[in-house]
Amino acid sequence: MIYEEQILNDKEKRVLLQNKLINQYHLPLLSIKANYPGLYKNNLMTTYLVIKAFLELRELIKIEYYQIISTSEGLVILTIVNQEVNNLKKEMINYENSKDVNRLLDLDVIDTKLNLISRKKIGYSARKCFICDEDAKICNRMQRHSYQELQQYFNNLVINDIFDKELIFKNLTIYALSNELNKPIAYGTVSFKDSGAHQDMDYYTFIDSIDIISKEFINFNKQELSFNNLRKYGLKLEQAMFNNTNNINTHKGAIFSLILIYCGMLLSNNYYQISDKIKEFSKPIINDFIDHRNITNNSYEYYLLNIKGIRGLALNGYQSIFKIVDDINLNDLNKIMISIMNNIEDTNIINRGGIDKYNYLKLMLKNAKNKEDYDKINEYCLANNISCGGSADIYGIALILNIIKENYQFKENRNE
Repeated sequence: MIYEEQILNDKEKRVLLQNKLINQYHLPLLSIKANYPGLYKNNLMTTYLVIKAFLELRELIKIEYYQIISTSEGLVILTIVNQEVNNLKKEMINYENSKDVNRLLDLDVIDTKLNLISRKKIGYSARKCFICDEDAKICNRMQRHSYQELQQYFNNLVINDIFDKELIFKNLTIYALSNELNKPIAYGTVSFKDSGAHQDMDYYTFIDSIDIISKEFINFNKQELSFNNLRKYGLKLEQAMFNNTNNINTHKGAIFSLILIYCGMLLSNNYYQISDKIKEFSKPIINDFIDHRNITNNSYEYYLLNIKGIRGLALNGYQSIFKIVDDINLNDLNKIMISIMNNIEDTNIINRGGIDKYNYLKLMLKNAKNKEDYDKINEYCLANNISCGGSADIYGIALILNIIKENYQFKENRNE
């Protein structure tokens, strides 16, 4: 349960952090967050919107440093920008006005004297309501629109942005991988709160990886949908990831699954065909276990133990993940992650903890009933240097399946 007092307290903490960063760098600060109506501001839509905006804005302005915080205010990115403050504010107003979905953002600019730069100060009119185009403050004061109406409008704009025909696979990638970083509980994986059980990577590494991987997916619908071609395409994406992360593996498993899910989408006439299309398309993967040059020695050893990992998911058309998506309310994100960890063979856990700790964790998962149990599992992961990275990647896949189920227009995104 989120309370207004909690949001106000988190806002006060954010302002203190903003002031600290400005005083440390002696440069203006740009705060990027979503203007989401109501109390539940930290959600799937706002996370996507904020990360996508940041990835776009960092190509337009000179960011010297940034920090991401995830609280009841939602995801907030505090950036230190080496730019004249009034020009920076004008650039942010232009960005907000460039697309309807960008008007859902709060892009606040604060100068080195800790003053918020208002639109009025630089000669712009007051901000408009994104529904009726009247003065936003007056609309809010008079309560012209219900929270339900505002939230529906917000969500529809973001969904329309995600399913932009030209950018759909880029946007779905950002949606999945940014929300993977913002899971309620991380289970030893990297998150916006900390690096979990990892010493070699943090969310900065992941943001760089998301940036390059999502861009590589822009023209996916123009790819030849053959197994050999998409395997080469996957290797190309992996290399782009390694080049952008100083050879750190952040998303190798995610790339594998994203390619297969997107391929299934393009080959299907409706949502319920996707699993079977993936299962059919993935048949050559079984050869990896026969001639195991395409898998690691560990993966082959697991196969001998009848643990096929992510390849087993693909060979089965991700059926268990489709079932989780169909059976569990998306509002219960903790339960989705627990169900995924329960139902898949996460070889990342075995790599880091060994088979005995993998089996013990599976027992904990089987008996988990509530948040107290979930927290104990997270503590076990951290204490034993375990990262449920394979499960986290599939968590992102589950989010994609859920959103395409109701919103994807099959056939329209093919290059026919």
